[in-house]
Amino acid sequence: MSIGRSIKTLRIQRNMTQGELADKLNVTNKAISSWENDRTEPNMGMIEAMCKVFQCTKTELIDGMISEPSKDNHENADLMDKINKLSPTQKKEVVRYIDFILSKTDE
Repeated sequence: MSIGRSIKTLRIQRNMTQGELADKLNVTNKAISSWENDRTEPNMGMIEAMCKVFQCTKTELIDGMISEPSKDNHENADLMDKINKLSPTQKKEVVRYIDFILSKTDE
């Protein structure tokens, strides 16, 4: 498993969005995305910071010695990342639409 895959797996297992991880590490969402997609790799200082956030060892993070999250967890994390990019007005519309759909399932 690549380090990018390890970062994404640990982030999802901790129910964190890319934005939340970025805030904890004082980096941008783009940096997290770049690491997770193996376009770039974090430096050792950032790896150590991520290990503190994820409460894991460097070996677990670097060598990928962790179990993969389910497909549902990946989809949920991806959805949350998308929602977090919306404006407050757009978020309200999404919630209103979800409430509408859920109300139809109760019928």
